[in-house]
Amino acid sequence: MKTIYCWALILGSLFFGPFFVRAQTPAGEAIEVLDIRDMDIRDALQFLAERTGLNIAAGELPSGRVTLHLKGVEPREAMGVLLKTQRLAFEETGGLLRIISAEEYQARHGRPFDSDLVSRVVRLKGIPASVAAGLLEKMRTSSGKVIADETSGTVFLEDTAERVQTMAGYLTEIDRPLVRQVFSFQFAEAGPVAERLRMVLTPQVGKIDEDRVQNRLIVTDTDEVVGRVGRMVREADVPRLSSAIRLVYARASDAAETIRPFLSSQGGSVVVDARTNQLIVTDTRARIWEIEGILHRLDRKDPEVLIEAKIVQISLKDEFRMGIDWAAVVRRVHGLHLSSVWGGIGAGGKGSAMIGTLSDDDYRLVLEALGSADDTRVISSPRIAVVDGQEARILIGSTKPYVTTTTTTNLSGPVSVSEDVKFIDVGIKLVVTPAVHDDGEITMKIRPEVSSAAASLKTAQNNLIPIVETSQVETTVRVRDGTTLMIGGLIRDGRTSLESKVPVLGDIPLLGAAFRSRSSGKDRAETVIFLTPRIISGER
Repeated sequence: MKTIYCWALILGSLFFGPFFVRAQTPAGEAIEVLDIRDMDIRDALQFLAERTGLNIAAGELPSGRVTLHLKGVEPREAMGVLLKTQRLAFEETGGLLRIISAEEYQARHGRPFDSDLVSRVVRLKGIPASVAAGLLEKMRTSSGKVIADETSGTVFLEDTAERVQTMAGYLTEIDRPLVRQVFSFQFAEAGPVAERLRMVLTPQVGKIDEDRVQNRLIVTDTDEVVGRVGRMVREADVPRLSSAIRLVYARASDAAETIRPFLSSQGGSVVVDARTNQLIVTDTRARIWEIEGILHRLDRKDPEVLIEAKIVQISLKDEFRMGIDWAAVVRRVHGLHLSSVWGGIGAGGKGSAMIGTLSDDDYRLVLEALGSADDTRVISSPRIAVVDGQEARILIGSTKPYVTTTTTTNLSGPVSVSEDVKFIDVGIKLVVTPAVHDDGEITMKIRPEVSSAAASLKTAQNNLIPIVETSQVETTVRVRDGTTLMIGGLIRDGRTSLESKVPVLGDIPLLGAAFRSRSSGKDRAETVIFLTPRIISGER
């Protein structure tokens, strides 16, 4: 019986088509052996379509016969070799291979069908063929092809040898078996967590399905990514606790803005109770411990600074009309020297503003030297305590009122006139803002000002507006606790009016004018300010 079967096979190959193929080969799988002997091109195409499952559409074809012997080739590669023998080509659209001439192919694609392009079929293990093809579309050249075959789970690549190798290597990296795992939540809500988990999924491959009824997530991705998702789920699905944290010194509303970035993105919250100055923090136990530690370090008592000021005024006469040369004065007092002088405000010479520091002993000696002069007087010795970072103001002088008039003309009514009384500060004004450092030093922003209303301006409504003359400096310095800061060079010009009379006789009407006299003149004075900042606890 075996002998009869063999002879039948031999005779069939001789009279009914000289070809031989070992078993039927599905599309996408390599053909083990393809042997075609002197067969018409149409019959060869029909045979190849029947044996491999390829969908082929052919129009008018040239007559010709084909002889091929191929081993281990993919059906599309075999089709390409077959067509090239007859100067034919094929185009693939939606799984259909359309047979055209090689000239028509070159006219459409701008390159010969038998160019240096190579092809390769990659069988996928996990990701869908359509997804893989979509990822590779951006990697192929303009003349390359990427075709997905969902039925066989393969991707057909046609491009330059280097590009095909690159695309195949990329597929090897991303094509891993997909696993599916269900994550159930006990404490957190699955929906908000899913939004965060989607950021770690493999693009176009991984997916998350939400089951809101059972509060769970179904994750599909590679084993590595699913493991990472599991760790994130365990971190998110922990019980939430609430803790009331009372603040003693810090303001609760300010502290809430400080700790908000440290809250968990899933379920963390903070509520401010302004009445009791407390924060109600809801989060995981570990986060609450972390936030409590932060608030403990921030909720500190603000230090206070006691500023001892002494304001001295010196009348400038004769050779000192342009101001006192403070650097020379200090050197002449027992050979003392300023600890430091800021040249940005003045070099400490005559007629220039000067700021410098003195030790305690030097400070007392300078005060004694100034007090011994007849033209020197201490105007005020204020002491003021201020909280770290806040502004302290000292005003020694007066508030000058002046009137402004506003006239309003109505279209259908009388003219209305209104007066407004305003005030302006004149005299000696000192603004100090201290900042305490951990090393015991104090940074002070200082703005001293000496002003006077030397004259007035009369308006059309007979209102007198004071003309204020001002001498002002502004600086920021850093000194140690207890160091005295001396500010000089603040010069003010004023007018003096002096009346002299004989007692009793000078007060007689009419006749008293012969026994009294009046004189006026200008005076010039320099104001010197001594500031000594001291850090205090604020408990006394």
